[in-house]
Amino acid sequence: MRNIYKLFILFIPSVVISQTVANSLIKTEYEFAEEAIKTNIRDSFLKYIDEAGILFRPHPVNGREFLVNTEVKPGVLIWYPSFSKTASAGDLGVNTGPWEFKRTAGDASVAFGNFVTVWKRQTDGSWKFLIDMGNSNPKPTKKVQALNYEGSSNSTNDIKYNVGSSPDFTEPVNIEKNFYTESLASSFGSVYLNLVCDKTRLLRENVHYMTNGTLKIFISNNSTIQKWETIGGMVSSSNDLGYTYGRIFTVEGTGLSKQPSQYYLHVWVKDEINSWKLLIDNTSPITYE
Repeated sequence: MRNIYKLFILFIPSVVISQTVANSLIKTEYEFAEEAIKTNIRDSFLKYIDEAGILFRPHPVNGREFLVNTEVKPGVLIWYPSFSKTASAGDLGVNTGPWEFKRTAGDASVAFGNFVTVWKRQTDGSWKFLIDMGNSNPKPTKKVQALNYEGSSNSTNDIKYNVGSSPDFTEPVNIEKNFYTESLASSFGSVYLNLVCDKTRLLRENVHYMTNGTLKIFISNNSTIQKWETIGGMVSSSNDLGYTYGRIFTVEGTGLSKQPSQYYLHVWVKDEINSWKLLIDNTSPITYE
């Protein structure tokens, strides 16, 4: 009984810390959004982006370098998290939710969409984002419920996080590498749906985000075979949450297109049997001049 009590006592702090880290990620997203309104879009992104952070403008670029060389532009960007997930190690996390854009604070919103932002825990306990992608869609007919956070996120600020020991991300990369050949042998829909879970969110241009039933219908009706070419990514040190980003090539006639048609951002999560599943799948069309 005494040993069980000791295990119980040891278990409580890890649960509290895990919950606090999750709360701090959601809180950081709200602070990021508030900063964008208080200052401007460019400077708020500069404040919260990691040194290696990626933005799509429209091609993937080092976000800090891009922003430093970009002038401040008018406009008000409003967003909030509606879904959040952190790795059990507390070193990697993702937020997603709706955004809208106004020309000025007093104007009506003129653009809408959803964002996906992957965050990395810094050694001082703060969060900086590694990659940000979104999509545009028509004005929503109803408001998506915002996430709340509880408790103080300051209780872990004195903890020094080990953020340099993340394992490589060959497992998700291999899934993406084999996706094309497996789709040819079976079908795009059957292979893709084998990678989703009950929390998977699908984001596509001009379409509101999809889950569960709507996701399956969309995939069944849009089953063009694709080849995924990974550019980069990482997984958490606990090896249960990760992301990849890259290019999508589609089949044209009897072969693959010579140019990619879209960029993608995939967020991966381990399921109960330790298999990687898509948590979020966001694509962005590539435009050629």
